[in-house]
Amino acid sequence: MFMKKNLKIAIIVPFYVPYPGGQEVHTKFLVDHLRSFDVEITVITTNKPKWRSMEIDGNVKIIRLKRTFEAYNNPFCVGLFQTLLKIDADIFHVQGYWSTFANIAAIVARLRNIPLIYTSHGFQQNLYKRGLLGRLFVQFYLKILGGIMFRTMKAITCNHAEDSSTLKKLGIKEEKIHMIPTGINVIYYVNGVNRISNQDVHAFRTKNQLSWPILYYIGRLIQRKGCHFLLKTMPTILARFPNAKLIVVGDGPEEENFHKLAKELHIQDHILFTGYVKPLSKNHLIFYKFVDVQILPSFSESMPIVIMEGLLFGIPQIVTDRHFAKWIRYREEPLYIPINPTNTSEFAEKIISLLENEAYRQKIKVIGPEFVKNELDWTKLARKIYVIYQKYVNN
Repeated sequence: MFMKKNLKIAIIVPFYVPYPGGQEVHTKFLVDHLRSFDVEITVITTNKPKWRSMEIDGNVKIIRLKRTFEAYNNPFCVGLFQTLLKIDADIFHVQGYWSTFANIAAIVARLRNIPLIYTSHGFQQNLYKRGLLGRLFVQFYLKILGGIMFRTMKAITCNHAEDSSTLKKLGIKEEKIHMIPTGINVIYYVNGVNRISNQDVHAFRTKNQLSWPILYYIGRLIQRKGCHFLLKTMPTILARFPNAKLIVVGDGPEEENFHKLAKELHIQDHILFTGYVKPLSKNHLIFYKFVDVQILPSFSESMPIVIMEGLLFGIPQIVTDRHFAKWIRYREEPLYIPINPTNTSEFAEKIISLLENEAYRQKIKVIGPEFVKNELDWTKLARKIYVIYQKYVNN
């Protein structure tokens, strides 16, 4: 296949690092690895959190637009339409399809006859549960606006077979769907964690009175992520492991409520709420030096990067038993303990059982890193996406 030189790629994403989120970190890694090809990349995003309006680093430019308003964590920017009309691009690559950014990109791509690629970061099934009006809006969005997007796009990438099945149900033709999983920058993580000294770890543990075991949750503090169910398991866990502590990394609209819940359960001395931590920073990576179990009691995800992070460092995973966890397997063997977060007594017992199973934890220390390095390294995944770009630009 002929490869176009100096390919100009516009990557369109509602939020971008330092905003904390899997989609944002995914996009950051994509950009970091694409830049090694013969390309010019422009990232078009919003200024949340407030950041410089424009950054240029070699062959990567980041344009951060001012948000006009935001609804359901979905920003609208008056300047987006004009920006996309003017930008010099051979291809548009939009992260996610449930956003005004995705809608406007589809309109401009059609007007300018620019190939349009989407990456699915999962469809939040809970959107169907927001009452009759909410369900009607979701259906309208997918059938009307979604129809325009899906007819305009050349291709959509998704993480795994479960995502692919969802996309087909939305009416997307199979030939447009490319399964390319989310990955992580293995070298970046390994080098970052290795730079953290044992003295740093000791100081952190001493300051926060951490012994064993240490449970770890990282994610937005919202109802969908299920952290409140994890908090409710702690009294049972503490009855078996009185020195246990749960580290909760992240912020969000439920943060104050979760603090109150911890006090109501009389477990506040065993919970460390860190608040917002900048993704990929030392304050983020330090936890992978010493936590014992990582827990994601979420109800809706696509392919959580935080799970890959934990497995890369051999940390056992406890994850909600839903479609988004099915990919966590290596050589036909699941690499997580499945839970139903709402059954907090069973949830707690599974955490206790894992903490008592030294053989399993040692096994994950070996298999987890091997799985991530072999299957989910961005070095391999970025080339697959670059080939898709070239295919549709040439066509």
